[in-house]
Amino acid sequence: MKKFFKPLTFLLCLSIIFSTVIFSNAYTTSNDTLTYNEFYHTVCTAFSEHGKELIMEYDENHIYTSQDVAYMLDFLENDKIKVVATEVKHVPTVYRLMPSAFNYSHYFTVSSSQTYISYATFELIVKGTIDLQGNNVMGIDSNQIVFRSGINYSSNTLSATCTRDKSIVRVKITGSVLFSYTEPNTGLNFSVNEPVTYYVNFDAGKYI
Repeated sequence: MKKFFKPLTFLLCLSIIFSTVIFSNAYTTSNDTLTYNEFYHTVCTAFSEHGKELIMEYDENHIYTSQDVAYMLDFLENDKIKVVATEVKHVPTVYRLMPSAFNYSHYFTVSSSQTYISYATFELIVKGTIDLQGNNVMGIDSNQIVFRSGINYSSNTLSATCTRDKSIVRVKITGSVLFSYTEPNTGLNFSVNEPVTYYVNFDAGKYI
């Protein structure tokens, strides 16, 4: 199914192909799912307000959500969709989304000098979707911090916060790690809670 409008300033042909995109559960619930008409009307109205017209191809295999709308409006508001000059009149510019899942993994270690040989190694795992054509992260599906190994490790309250800047994902890890050591001769227990503030940046396009 295709919808066409009379030319105003230029024609933009947008082919939405999302059949391989993996979105988080937060974006695929019934409350967030849109019909194609709802998706089309919202995006088309925004384009019209910016003096741009739209030709859109319907993908019957894709489940449209508000994340799709937000992504397209971000492209429009930040002028990320450019018109390519052509000598052939009335040939629309083609922008084709190329979504791909990325999976980033990073190990880091927290240690304590206040207790006897105490350290803990964790793995940071960040998953999301990046548009390779526009080189922009479309969304972060999940992030988690997993304890992998250590000595005198007791527990942790670590959490990660992710922000996006085009293809770059910036992660801030905060919380604390609790270490506990029992002296074998006296039976005395020593515990220390090490505060953690740790930053990691990565280019999502390198982890697809």
